[in-house]
Amino acid sequence: MRIGIFLAMGLLAGCAKTPDATGVKASQTFIAPEDSPEAQRAFAAFDALQATLSQRVLQEMANGAPAAIVVCRDEAPRLSAQLAREHGIELGRTSHRVRNPANAPRPWALPIVEAADGKLAAELAPVVVDLGERVGVLRPIEMRGPCSRCHGTEERLASDIRRTLADTYPTDRATGFAPGEVRGFFVHPRQSPSDSRL
Repeated sequence: MRIGIFLAMGLLAGCAKTPDATGVKASQTFIAPEDSPEAQRAFAAFDALQATLSQRVLQEMANGAPAAIVVCRDEAPRLSAQLAREHGIELGRTSHRVRNPANAPRPWALPIVEAADGKLAAELAPVVVDLGERVGVLRPIEMRGPCSRCHGTEERLASDIRRTLADTYPTDRATGFAPGEVRGFFVHPRQSPSDSRL
């Protein structure tokens, strides 16, 4: 895992002083992740969530992609909560195009998340933001091959996937991603007190 401040600093150049929709300004102080024990705990939790959730989704893909959507809906929140307790952090996922509106980016994260739209995950590194009494941590989630069955372009989505998404996530916006793009971010602190689904 590559750890560091965003390599594409130009991506963040306009973020620090740009108010978001709520009028709250993003933090102007970025921290080297290795200097923050809280960030290190977050990265460990991100690793565990990614590994476990990816394994479960791939297992269920054998039963069809709609079964994998159910894993994301039902198992991901429980797993996120368990790992958050184990690592002593808050844990969630967010995106510039969310599947669940409860996972919209928090004000501190919004400029960074929006600036990643259309970027390749390989171009970005994790970022740690000084929030005062705590830090905010974001790590990009790459759109990988198997993910395209549920997050790819509209023409690539099978009809059963479209039906399941419409039933499960009526306001879904988390499609249209190409392989290698940033699909979203692992995030600490999480965006919603009750739901970590993306």
